[in-house]
Amino acid sequence: MNVATIGYFDGVHLGHQRLINKVVELAEKENLTPAVYTFNSFGNNGKTNELIMTRGEKVRAIKELGVKNITTLIFNSVKNQSKEEFLARIKSECCVLVVGEDFRFGRNREGDVKYLMRNQDDNFKVVVMEDVMIEGEKISSTLIRNLIKNGELKKANSLLYENFQMEGEVVRGFGRGRTFGYKTANLELPKNLIRPKYGVYLSKVEVDDFSGFGMTMIGVAETFGTRFSCETNIFDFDKEIYGRKMKLEIVDFLRENKAMDSIESLKKQLMQDKKKCMKIIEEDFTF
Repeated sequence: MNVATIGYFDGVHLGHQRLINKVVELAEKENLTPAVYTFNSFGNNGKTNELIMTRGEKVRAIKELGVKNITTLIFNSVKNQSKEEFLARIKSECCVLVVGEDFRFGRNREGDVKYLMRNQDDNFKVVVMEDVMIEGEKISSTLIRNLIKNGELKKANSLLYENFQMEGEVVRGFGRGRTFGYKTANLELPKNLIRPKYGVYLSKVEVDDFSGFGMTMIGVAETFGTRFSCETNIFDFDKEIYGRKMKLEIVDFLRENKAMDSIESLKKQLMQDKKKCMKIIEEDFTF
């Protein structure tokens, strides 16, 4: 039998981790199997184009926390189940269910923690975990999405399982950066991933066997008035990587995008950006 928890777990943030860690702890103590039930989508009210993590990243994170069984429920198949029907399935597979204080389930979210507690028996127990708070606010995926959209990546990252990241294929851009000494790699972003506030960021970069830092512009290059792009000037790197997979961890916000009156002004600004990046790297990543 399983000890389990249920949720979408986007970002696998500190609140999710408290639930999952409790599942693993109880399973080890009772020689049971730690399990997670998650969903393939948020449902009609969800923002499926604003995911913090891809499904693959989420599954990997949950497994790394010690979970053995991960069941993905098809949201459209369960959204109209009554609370009685949904709980009957869970009780047939689990002997302990770990949930948060505001856990809801069943058609129209009619099931709650009080209902679960009333339906405990000798073969089914419910463990309710307190919310994890920050500055008087509950840590939630919604809170973290808002932080990312506001450019507060450093704070968002401190609440997540791992730094917010974007992975995709390096595609051809306009090639303007290389003409004035700031060659960039243009990343094709996953369509369903949330986009941070437009601006310039310090990023960690992984491509092929290279791992290092760079500065990433997300949004529209105001000086040139071009379309949306995600461009990274990778420090100490000069290989051609078109068509390769690249992963960016967005570390910290540097500034908003702004138009420059000349290429020389842009170069001067980029020099200042890189100097700021190097200062952050020295303070936060040098041991």
